Amino acid sequence: MVNLLPSRLIRGHIKALRASGHKPWGGKVMVALVYLTPLAVFVLSLATGFVLRAPAALLTAAALISGGALSAFTHLSNLRQRLTDRAESYAKSEAPERKLVDISATHLLMCALGAMTSAVSLVVGMTLFGSYDPASKAYMVDFGGVIAGISVGLLTWTALLFWIAIPKLYAAYVQIHDVKAELNGADRL
Repeated sequence: MVNLLPSRLIRGHIKALRASGHKPWGGKVMVALVYLTPLAVFVLSLATGFVLRAPAALLTAAALISGGALSAFTHLSNLRQRLTDRAESYAKSEAPERKLVDISATHLLMCALGAMTSAVSLVVGMTLFGSYDPASKAYMVDFGGVIAGISVGLLTWTALLFWIAIPKLYAAYVQIHDVKAELNGADRL
């Protein structure tokens, strides 16, 4: 039963966020940003009476993000295996690359988890609050309240995770492939 819960992934994600921040307090700021921003969006959506008018578009986005994050994780997993195979020969020189790949993989898995959870909350909202409008002969789906707040908060969380993962993926790419300074975004113009 323990393996069915994402507690290990969440702990690993918090460690990855702390490793992403600048010392001494940057890691704590990253953790607070990633976890408190969606909570603020949730509270704000409840306070303003926010209503989701087109949840199907958000459901599509959540599904695409989840699939993309899992696909990218699969590629990173293969890359990490190659780095592990070479670790004996390049233990110190490739340590930063392995760390970046590990951090990126954790962010991508949390992004997939967030997108999947968002999709579930959207489906619940669409199922519970959808109605048929006989005048327009259309199925109307719009809902607000707690489920809309949860959905929007989770989607905000997923977007933040994706936003954090992209620069880490780029940094790993640049380091692993030794991108020349003229094309490397880490070097100033």
